[in-house]
Amino acid sequence: METEWDVWSVPVTGGEPTLVLRNAASPLYLPDGRELAFIVPETTAFDGQSISIAGANGSRWTLVEANEGIWFQTLSPDGSRIAYVDGGSVYVVEIATGESTKVADGFAGWLDDDTLIVKPA
Repeated sequence: METEWDVWSVPVTGGEPTLVLRNAASPLYLPDGRELAFIVPETTAFDGQSISIAGANGSRWTLVEANEGIWFQTLSPDGSRIAYVDGGSVYVVEIATGESTKVADGFAGWLDDDTLIVKPA
């Protein structure tokens, strides 16, 4: 069975959903509110091929490619970086440059702009 990963916007008071983006998992709005970072999903798995950015004009570009399979992305508090899990390792990618660095093994969340809290795998 193929999994669908479409992103919808729904008013918090209820109402009609609006399609935001097709084929996009784990979406994160970037600080400008116009761009959306998302994982390009596999069709039958919960990890993805890459992290991409969707622009307000409908453009899409790849920020970083997976080594094994990307999942669990989180945006830094200042919105300049994304931490993500690829395989069993935690990476951080600079949104402005696309430069990605392996920082640990396990899972991570942001404590502040310069510190991750890591749970080893």
